[in-house]
Amino acid sequence: MTGTGSLRSRRTPPEVNSLFLSYVTAAGPRCEDRIRISKDTGLNNLPLHGFNQNQIWCAIVAIAVELTAWMQMLALTRHDARRWEPKRLRLRLFSIPATLVRTARQIRLHVAEQNPWAALMLTAISRLDQLAAPG
Repeated sequence: MTGTGSLRSRRTPPEVNSLFLSYVTAAGPRCEDRIRISKDTGLNNLPLHGFNQNQIWCAIVAIAVELTAWMQMLALTRHDARRWEPKRLRLRLFSIPATLVRTARQIRLHVAEQNPWAALMLTAISRLDQLAAPG
């Protein structure tokens, strides 16, 4: 390599380095968004003492981030909630009071209808329910 901090190499043509740089700069904001969302979901502080316990905590946070992203993509289509951050999702959708009731071999979800976001949550649940089950 010539000089300090230079990204060009004598073995690779300059077009390859510019393609790599354009890819890295395009993927940068998405990666930063994922990191910020992971920190908001629970990765900001590791709450446990042991390494293995914190490794499990990191896996749980990763699963929660992925489930939230898939829920936003599949259930909240055509709504601004698709782009909400985890803090706003917790405040508006995940904190809606509801009860699960078992009657006649069925499980029903009763949602507090006076909540302003209850209709959005019920629409999201019905969209997820309409998706075909695998297998």
